[in-house]
Amino acid sequence: QLLFFELLKPFDFTASVLDEVLASLSKQSGTSFYSNTHRLTIDRSNILISALDAKQEEVYNLHSEGKIALGFGQEISLHFSMAGNLKIAKHLAYIDADLLVFPLVVRYRQDGDKFKPLGMNSFKKLSDFFIDEKVPLPHKEKVPLLINGNGELVWVIGMRQDERYKVSATTKKVAI
Repeated sequence: QLLFFELLKPFDFTASVLDEVLASLSKQSGTSFYSNTHRLTIDRSNILISALDAKQEEVYNLHSEGKIALGFGQEISLHFSMAGNLKIAKHLAYIDADLLVFPLVVRYRQDGDKFKPLGMNSFKKLSDFFIDEKVPLPHKEKVPLLINGNGELVWVIGMRQDERYKVSATTKKVAI
């Protein structure tokens, strides 16, 4: 207990909070504890400590091809290509460009977000998708989303795109 307290001293947790953390280690994953400056989250077999940043509420608009810098040192780019030889990579999404409504919006998660993950026929809540993918709580706030001009989630950036926007045999122009 003393060692645990000393390890976490720089993060400004009180002794009573650390006692609660120790008592909760064998309980449900996802429990969070707070100090004035940090959040400690019990995530399966790990303890994650993250600084309390301002919530990511920034919204970025893409009006056409180009590149924009996002929070957390991330950036996203959009360009168009003819359908053809596509290189599969997790950090890329191939979207049927004719289905896009501009401006596209890049934002972070909001309550009620849902999409049809690629390969599925039914909708899934974004929160359930994050649970299934075992995304730790502090990281969920840092995953940007590409939203179509009609309000539909097109791509959980870097993770999975929406089935409705996939490239098909009838696709003429691809947004990458």
